[in-house]
Amino acid sequence: MPLIRHLTFFLCLLSPLLSAYAQAENRVIREIRLQTFPLLEKVRPLSNPVRVVLEVLDGDRRPVKPARLEIRLYAPAPGWLFSTDFPLAEGSRLINMDLPTSHGKAEWEYVFPIRGVYRLEVSALDEEGKKSKRVFKLRIRENRRKLFYLGGFVITLFLLGFTAGRLFTYGNSRH
Repeated sequence: MPLIRHLTFFLCLLSPLLSAYAQAENRVIREIRLQTFPLLEKVRPLSNPVRVVLEVLDGDRRPVKPARLEIRLYAPAPGWLFSTDFPLAEGSRLINMDLPTSHGKAEWEYVFPIRGVYRLEVSALDEEGKKSKRVFKLRIRENRRKLFYLGGFVITLFLLGFTAGRLFTYGNSRH
C-alpha cells in the first residue's frame, strides 16, 4: 500500500508540470494565414494599394504574440509564350522584409506592378526560436480595360486590312 501512495503523490506532483509542458507545446506556430483587402480577385496591376495582412496562429488558433516574420515577394516568372507588361521585373525579388508582429499580425500596403502569379514566402520565428514557413501564390489578373483596348485594336486592324484588300483588288477583278 505505501508504494501506491508514493506513486499517487509522485503523479500529483508531476501533473502540473505535464500540463504546463502541454500548454507550452500548443504555443508553437501551427498556421500562417494571409488576407488581402480588397480580395485578390478584384486586384489589378498598378491600381489601388492592396493591404496585405499576415496572421501567425498557434495550435489553438490563437495569435502567437511575440513573433517575427521574414517576408519575400517574388514577381511572376516569365511565361513560355507571352511576357508580362514589364519583362525586366519577371522572376525578381520585389520585397525582402523582416517584420515584428503585433498581436500575431503584421500588415502593409503594396501596389502590384504586373499581372501574373506572385510567390510570397513567409517564415515565422517565435520567441523560442522555432521556425515555420509557408509559401503563398498570389494571382493578379490583367486589367480588363487593356483587354478591351486590345480587342478594339485587333478589330480595327482587321477592318482596315479588309477595306484595303477590297480597294486594291477592286480594279483588278474587271479585267
